[in-house]
Amino acid sequence: MSIKYYYRVLVLSLLSFNVCFAGQNEDFSEQRYYEDLTEITSATRLPQSPEESPVSITIIDRKMIEASSAIEIVDLLRLVPGMRVAHANGNLFSVVYHGYATSHPNRMQVLIDGRSVFTPLYSIVDWNTLGLTINDIEHIEVVRGPNSAAYGANAVRGTINMVTRKPFQVEGQTIALTAGDIGTKNASYRYAGVQEDSEYRLSLSTKQDDGFVGVDDHKKISALTYRGIYTPSSKEVFDIQLGLSGGPRGSWGVPGNIETPVRTNDSNTHYESLQWSRSLDNHKQQQWNLTNNFISWDDGYVIDLSTLGMPGETATYSLYSGNATRTELEFQQTHSGYSGMRFVWGGSHKVDRLKNSVILNRPDYISVDSQRFFSHIENQLNRKTILNVGIMAENNGLVGFYVSPRLSLNYVLTPNHSARISAARSKRTPSLYESYNDNIARLDSNGSIVDIRYKSDPNLSEETLTDYELAYIGHYMHNKLDIDAKIYYERFDDLISNVSDRTTYPDLLGSDTFIWMNSGYTINKGAEFQLKFTGEDGWSADAQYAYSRLTGTLLRNINPTSLYQQFKVERFMPKHSYSLLLSKKLSNKWQASAGYYFTSAMEWLGGGYLEDTERTDIKVTKSFDLLSSSGMISLVIQNIMDDYFEYENQLNSNHIPNVFETRGYLQLEVNY
Repeated sequence: MSIKYYYRVLVLSLLSFNVCFAGQNEDFSEQRYYEDLTEITSATRLPQSPEESPVSITIIDRKMIEASSAIEIVDLLRLVPGMRVAHANGNLFSVVYHGYATSHPNRMQVLIDGRSVFTPLYSIVDWNTLGLTINDIEHIEVVRGPNSAAYGANAVRGTINMVTRKPFQVEGQTIALTAGDIGTKNASYRYAGVQEDSEYRLSLSTKQDDGFVGVDDHKKISALTYRGIYTPSSKEVFDIQLGLSGGPRGSWGVPGNIETPVRTNDSNTHYESLQWSRSLDNHKQQQWNLTNNFISWDDGYVIDLSTLGMPGETATYSLYSGNATRTELEFQQTHSGYSGMRFVWGGSHKVDRLKNSVILNRPDYISVDSQRFFSHIENQLNRKTILNVGIMAENNGLVGFYVSPRLSLNYVLTPNHSARISAARSKRTPSLYESYNDNIARLDSNGSIVDIRYKSDPNLSEETLTDYELAYIGHYMHNKLDIDAKIYYERFDDLISNVSDRTTYPDLLGSDTFIWMNSGYTINKGAEFQLKFTGEDGWSADAQYAYSRLTGTLLRNINPTSLYQQFKVERFMPKHSYSLLLSKKLSNKWQASAGYYFTSAMEWLGGGYLEDTERTDIKVTKSFDLLSSSGMISLVIQNIMDDYFEYENQLNSNHIPNVFETRGYLQLEVNY
């Protein structure tokens, strides 16, 4: 029998032991699922408990983060019901909520301490260049549902807010190292200081690995970040965040492929953020935010056309090259001095700029201005009923004016049980990349067109998501067991995708041209469930389950033999997925945990159709004290079961299969 068989028997035995042991213990701690996290702001911009929120929320707290075997930040999100996470390759990560799974997802707003990290280059988040390590995160708030009423078009599927540890929480110096399989060498240094009216944190980090075996997807990313919090008075706070990051990475090239050869590209980003908060009289608070995000990718390359009967001719190609900037000024004011009612209102002005001569077929910048006004009202109608009303009105330079409203009614059934019914309609505007794509490869000698790769439909319009939910939150066993469940119906109209066109744009290489267009609709009906249980004996369990049934029509391609072909959309979201994270404190110095993740068969758009996949990770941590320092050392083993496909499942002309094998890592953290 293989060693993986014994790994599996060992892990299942440990899990069974913990469950059986827990059943015999009747004295549990008073710790709650949302301990120290009873109020979150990512859903409405108002501090609310999950019971008061108009939308479902998952909290990944610091204890879950430490128990997790995640090496990449995105892997923490495997603990969120309905969330699909994949390493599309070793340096490209996909995080998708509720289907339409692609390698470049663009329907969730991602924040760090409330600061958007969205880039208009591809309407995505570049998870490599956040300048953030797992050790920096205090907790993650995941809004599971349409959140455009609070954060605009990019939050059409929800919001992920990564809240970092304040400088006073990590005062001193910290060194963290990770080394292991696939050539992984990660290192970070952090210095945090606290003074009478200020605190600050300076971090340097580097991460590198070789990616998947046989795939051109290595990375070596370095980052320098700073956060300073200045409190000149009891009523004012200034929060400054600065960061630089970037480095080389493999471009997912295929040996011998003319259009997508093996090559290395460079990415560089920087961000600047200033937040000014001040308390006013009459229970009012104002907040001003000025942010600037910049990203540049250099993926230009030259191909030799001699093999196509054109000796001496070359053409310049590019998929990811370009640079983009988003600058935004935002204001909000919160009112809480009214009996039974609180509300927040505000607005913003943002400018998106994008430049790339190959992808856009023009040398100048494209610039689009947008304005937003938002408001959310929480009204306690009586002792048991809360009404939430939110709205976002946006004037977008691409598609004009539109509104995203949300309405919910929250009802307290008993002191430990509450229910919610809600409805929302959210909009997502096309990105600059989707709207202005005109990716044309030309002969370097005379500028003649060789290949038309991507085009944009001039009639492209915004997407619309309509969502209805019925939810329940309950606390059992003297608040030791917390359950959060919901059932939902959602319809996504005018979905934007790149449709293959083999007739309108013929080219020399004979490859498809992809058109960004509104390609159809989907209907998703499903249910989600999450559970948290914590025992006094030092162990905890976090579980999630999601069921979905996806239907609809999405255009796949246009070709001479069949004018239109459709996708099998039901494959874009698994019917079943679930995970379990168990953690056990073995002694004052030892901690052990195990995570299990299952996803039923599904297809990644642009990737492969994958059969049922399962993965089990284990982690053992030993804490230590040494002179004036403290720290911990951990052994992490990912996927102790059989190898599985993460995104691709077979060799094709564009990609190589990425097989996730068993991986082992050693981690060391020293604080002094």
